[in-house]
Parts: sequence; C-alpha cells; structure tokens
Amino acid sequence: MSTLGLITIGQSPRSDITPELLPFLPDDCRILERGALDDLNSTQIGELAPASGQPLLISRMRDGGSVTISRELTLSRLQGCADWLLERGADCLVLLCTGDLPKLKAEVPFLAAEPLIYRLMQGMTAINQLPFGVMAPLESQIPQVRQQWQEMGLTPFFAAANPYDKSSDFAGAARQLQSAGARMILLDCLGFGLAEKQIVQQATHLPVILPRTVIGRTLGELLGKR
Repeated sequence: MSTLGLITIGQSPRSDITPELLPFLPDDCRILERGALDDLNSTQIGELAPASGQPLLISRMRDGGSVTISRELTLSRLQGCADWLLERGADCLVLLCTGDLPKLKAEVPFLAAEPLIYRLMQGMTAINQLPFGVMAPLESQIPQVRQQWQEMGLTPFFAAANPYDKSSDFAGAARQLQSAGARMILLDCLGFGLAEKQIVQQATHLPVILPRTVIGRTLGELLGKR
C-alpha cells in the first residue's frame, strides 16, 4: 500500500482537488495532506499578504474561501510540510501548485506541478509552435506568469478568471484567448477543476489542459494504478 502526501500552499484538506485525483489512484492508496497555512491564525495569515508589486500566490482555505499571499513569505513553509508528511509515512509527495516554487528535499518520488505542466506544454508545441492560451486566476498575476513562460521560451496568450470565485466569467476569458489566436488552452492553477474545464471547452470547442488530471494520470503511472 502506498501513502501519497499532498502539499498545498493554502490550507488542507483540499476537498476540491482530492476527489478528482482519486479515480487515478490505486484503491488501497492512503492520502495525507498538509498546507503551508494549516497552523496559522487569521492575523498570521494576514502578515503574509503581498506588498504592492510583489510576486503573489492564491490558494484555497479550509472553509472554501481563498487567500492571496506573498510568494516569498510562503516558500519557507513548504519544506516543513514535506517533512511533516514524510514523518507520517508518505512515500510519494505532490506539490499542488503550478507557480514557480523552490525545489524541496525528499528521498521519495516528488511530483511538482509547475515543471510537469511547463514541460508538457513545451513538448506539445515544440514541433509546430502551436499557439496556446493560459488562463491564470488573477489579472495581477499575469506579468509574473508571463515572465515564467518566457523563461521557458514560450509566449502564450493570457487571460484571467478566478477558480475560487464561481461567479468569474470562465467562458468570457476562454473566448478572449480564442479570439487572440489560441488553439488550445491551459488552466494554469490547481484551483481549476473539471467543472471549469467543461465551461471552457463548451465556450471554445478547443482542447483544454487541466493540471489536476495531468497530475492524476502521472500519479497513476507512478503508483501502479491498473
């Protein structure tokens, strides 16, 4: 029996993500979860708010709300999450964030969403440079996300829709990307789920890449799902 450790930059459990990963995992897989903000009160979380112009991250809280936090102030807490999971028997770890995050130490297989997704898009566009669109959660994130993609040698189109705000116009953002010339769309946040993917597909009839299911299928290979 394998034990999978999930790390989120917000609070655990991620009741929005974990159920969508389960179909890809072996039936006897045990799941442990840990969040960078799990042990913090509201005042301490407020102290992690990003300053103007500072790189930021957005993640889900335990109560279903979301929080915007400073990338730099949050990074140091992630290794502690990995260590906590390893101490409790995790033999495989996943970092549930597509943001640019540091390499963490663990002597077990460690799947980080960001390099997995970026390399996937590189591979799918390497031969014909097929134009694609990236949907980020917040408009204010687009400059830092654009820089990350440019560092990978890619120049996608960008639009914003917040997966933690169900009133967001996912269809409108998708059509914006399509109008710009995108031939496929990446939902660039683990907050996006199957429901948002369906909306985007119905609005554009384009291929849509969902990091949750990419991670799930990769874990199925890694953990021996039959």
